[in-house]
Amino acid sequence: MNEPICQDPATTVHRLKTWPKYYKEVIAGRKTFEIRKNDRNFKKGDIVILEEFDPESQKYTGKTSTFRITYLFNIYEFNSIPDLSKIEKDPEIVILSIKPSSFK
Repeated sequence: MNEPICQDPATTVHRLKTWPKYYKEVIAGRKTFEIRKNDRNFKKGDIVILEEFDPESQKYTGKTSTFRITYLFNIYEFNSIPDLSKIEKDPEIVILSIKPSSFK
């Protein structure tokens, strides 16, 4: 019998495809964020399972790592930051701050 991936029913688990060059940076601890379209209703406290995906072979590599969303910032809120005026203000693009998690 399989155990649930997360014991807290209020926490959503999101599986996200990640290219190798970004996956390596996350694993090394240099990249602590994800920029994603918020088509999954991400929330602070949710679990993100990054699954390495090779775009050339169009296959998953089998490498995965688990993280918890510690902060969520909607890129639409950048309206007040003049240096970022060239970025398209898409209300569905969010920046997720993540940290390693065992998600228990």
